[in-house]
Amino acid sequence: WLEEFFMGWGVVLSSSPQLGRHLCVGSQSKQPGDLLFSVRPFACVLRPQYHSTHCRCCFKKLDFASSEIAACKHGCNYAWYCSDSCSDLDWLQWHEGECIALRRWSPSVLNENVLLMWRLLHHRRRLHQPVLGHSNRSCGDNSNSVTMPTTLYPALAADFLISHIEDYDAQDIKRFTFWTTKFIQIPTPTSVSTPASVSISASTSTLTSTSTPLSADARSRAAFQEYSLAAWATETTETIVSLFCMFFCNNFTLYDSKPRSLGIAVYPPGAMMNHSCYPTCNVAYEGNVAHIRSLTTLAPGTQITINYIDIDDVLPARRALLRQVFHFHCECSRCASEEQTQFLISPEIERMVLSVDKLRFEGALCRQHQDWEAALAAFVEASRLLAAPSNDRIESYLDNKRAAVLNELVDVAYALKDWASAKHYCQNALSCFEKVFPKYWPQTALRWHKLAKIE
Repeated sequence: WLEEFFMGWGVVLSSSPQLGRHLCVGSQSKQPGDLLFSVRPFACVLRPQYHSTHCRCCFKKLDFASSEIAACKHGCNYAWYCSDSCSDLDWLQWHEGECIALRRWSPSVLNENVLLMWRLLHHRRRLHQPVLGHSNRSCGDNSNSVTMPTTLYPALAADFLISHIEDYDAQDIKRFTFWTTKFIQIPTPTSVSTPASVSISASTSTLTSTSTPLSADARSRAAFQEYSLAAWATETTETIVSLFCMFFCNNFTLYDSKPRSLGIAVYPPGAMMNHSCYPTCNVAYEGNVAHIRSLTTLAPGTQITINYIDIDDVLPARRALLRQVFHFHCECSRCASEEQTQFLISPEIERMVLSVDKLRFEGALCRQHQDWEAALAAFVEASRLLAAPSNDRIESYLDNKRAAVLNELVDVAYALKDWASAKHYCQNALSCFEKVFPKYWPQTALRWHKLAKIE
């Protein structure tokens, strides 16, 4: 189904010993901003702090002045929706399997990884999952959806997504095992009544005991809820821990336009894209639908890459984070170039960079304590050190450092309401960003937006 999905979008799924599985542009070249493909999540979940402010199905911000706002109709008092249609769709896709568990556990003890695993395990047993097809219709129009059979999902987990379980340290495995035994491998709760003595009150949206015979629909729903929870317990601890490992390094973080991290999601087609610290494409979200767009002109056969991490940082920090979270050593063109540059760094430059890192650390501590004047002094001194002339061949390396320090100066000047300095630092930061990152890099656009706000 993956080949069929990408074929509809004019994208090629390839494989090679050097790159592993990866995506390439098909026969038609792409211009900056062109849509390469869009995909709905196999499973997604809001972060707990947003469960009462955003729709649990489509991730749209809730308008509490609207009469269409809907809570879960089945009693968990946790899920909120922008409309009845989202409520019904979420129930069919994911919420039916988690509703009873959300009533068992207080939301304050849960995290998004457990919530996502509940949805994955529930959805794993469903027959079909809609995935956005290759039309340019709006994300709410499912008329051109293609079908991803979830009966292939166990094969997908084994053959397409890699768990890297051998690369996780003992502490990670211990944490995944705790989540599994504490929140997932739990028996059917005795506090939940049997289908013969449970009814759902539409007026209170709660489960209540009653002696009144239930309708077939209510009996079926209550029985399914009990079956759903018990079905999770049939998975072995090893299987669920392996799934945690698998999706921990393949999940996507969903952002709104701020950008704020709203939640996490699993996009099996999206997981086919490789990482680059100088990516050719960017992932933007419309609700929970992921849109992959080009950042530059892409010729046929060009690899489609995205950034798995924040690429504003320097080479050692980027590689360390990629190794820790995604379990690979980055050899992209930017990393290779910066690695060669490191051999050109003189001892004097190296000492200067160490001083800059120390000043940035001091400035960050001052920011945490809201000592803005001390933070400003530390970052100004770091910026002064970086302004010294250097070998042209290491300018890109230093520009990355300069952009980071200048961005910190913008934030401090903003906090001090020193608008003239904030504008000056922001303009200089933009100059560095445009040298280091792709022309249409979203973080650069955010800096332009901040400059406009300052002005």
